[in-house]
Amino acid sequence: MSQSKSKSHYSDWSLWVSVALFSLFLLNVVVGKLSIVLSDRSLPLSLSPVSEFLLLFAACIFFVVATLKAETRRDGSRPINPR
Repeated sequence: MSQSKSKSHYSDWSLWVSVALFSLFLLNVVVGKLSIVLSDRSLPLSLSPVSEFLLLFAACIFFVVATLKAETRRDGSRPINPR
């Protein structure tokens, strides 16, 4: 029983990576908005639009991986067939 608990604990790494990447994206958005409102110019800490896209894209990919892992764990090895 402890082995299955530790296995499920370590298999959720993709969800934590997704949360971390999305948090970085959100932090960048907030810092960018505050820099525009307060000083009307961009801070050197902000990411380029392409970097923002890649960060959000990676967060989405890891979130999908975490969701698929959770579905597989919940349904076992049942094949995905609507019939």
